[in-house]
Amino acid sequence: HIYGGIGIGVEYSIGGRRIDVLLEHEQSKELLVVELKSGEADFKVFGQISMYIGLLGRQFPERKINGVIVAGSIDDSLVQACETTNKVSLKTYRMSIELEDA
Repeated sequence: HIYGGIGIGVEYSIGGRRIDVLLEHEQSKELLVVELKSGEADFKVFGQISMYIGLLGRQFPERKINGVIVAGSIDDSLVQACETTNKVSLKTYRMSIELEDA
């Protein structure tokens, strides 16, 4: 679920930065940082999400913290960066809109 509810976990503020979405596992209380990108994500996003994970690790030292980057497409430089850790995963999205007469 969204950490602390939609008013807290969406654009969660930490260290003068804003995490797009912060999720919390209901049973284990593990945290998941979700970084959303509308287009292509490259290696720079890895640094961004790694920083968020580090900041959260300072604030919640007892919790396991991982991240996921969700983007329209993933540049190979980001794939290579993520190969250095198992804390960050990558996902792409597809969207479609179907219109019908009312």
